[in-house]
Amino acid sequence: MKWLKDRRALRKQNSGLKCGDLVQIVPWCIHKGRLGHVVEVMPWSNGELKVQLLDEEGLGMEPLSVSRGNCILLTKNSGENEK
Repeated sequence: MKWLKDRRALRKQNSGLKCGDLVQIVPWCIHKGRLGHVVEVMPWSNGELKVQLLDEEGLGMEPLSVSRGNCILLTKNSGENEK
């Protein structure tokens, strides 16, 4: 189960994800390859995020619950707009 090892590595790599980070959904998920940005990090959960997909269809949907192991970090939020 190679994908399981990949998922564990991604969870570890993505431990620092924050709101505003740009991510891509991994190939083994239903929304594979789609881009999104993190809109919420669940503080009570070590691995759950809310991600808003950025394509036309995704913008019409509610944000998805995504595990940290099911997304790839593309760009970190610079934090310039944080208060």
